[in-house]
Amino acid sequence: MGSNVQLSRVRVKNFRNFRDLVVDPFPTPAVIVGLNGVGKSNLLHALRLVLDPDLPNRARRLQADDVHDGTSIQQGATVTIEVDLTGFDSDPDLQGTFDGALVSQDGAARVARLTYSFGPKVPIGALGRPLTADDYSYDIFGGDDPGQNMRHAMDVVPLTVLHALRDAEGDFRRADRSPLTRLLRDRPPALETIQATLTALKVARSQLNSDANVQLLVSDLRRRLDALGAWVSNWQPACGS
Repeated sequence: MGSNVQLSRVRVKNFRNFRDLVVDPFPTPAVIVGLNGVGKSNLLHALRLVLDPDLPNRARRLQADDVHDGTSIQQGATVTIEVDLTGFDSDPDLQGTFDGALVSQDGAARVARLTYSFGPKVPIGALGRPLTADDYSYDIFGGDDPGQNMRHAMDVVPLTVLHALRDAEGDFRRADRSPLTRLLRDRPPALETIQATLTALKVARSQLNSDANVQLLVSDLRRRLDALGAWVSNWQPACGS
């Protein structure tokens, strides 16, 4: 996030596996851990819906399976995500940006709330049929007032998301997809560090190649490949008369 802005509170309601999650206070820095399926990625995506300018608008339009199982789009369920921000008291530009989104002005510690809401565009029952995702729209507003448009706030306090790095070597082959590429462009390693690393890799590769077991494996593979090549050269397909 820009400047010294920090998350101070998060509430996620009716989104995926969260019926009503409140994290208050939201720790800084925060490390989110848990078993697979508990909702780590869902929490991160909830924050992206409010703060990530790189998230396409179409991705902010949720689908039926994004709504918590305890309710449904057909019933008119509303997904709400509240993000409280602090740390902008000394930044006049951010104070102007968050004007209309303040929920607390206790002394010098201001708190701004950005609220994402995904709900029906028409009253429940007005269409005479169950609602679908096409009957929904989303908005991002300040505080608890839908009239305070805050879609522009993500441009001044953007949330940057780096996707999980699971295969560093594979990711670097496609630099445009690697979550490390952006970091390395912003903070490139010193040239002498890169050269020293390459030298160390060459030495390690040479040591590995000279290992007796590796040499036996290479010889065995070469023998099998030579045998396969000889078989292919002598093989002739049977032809019917």
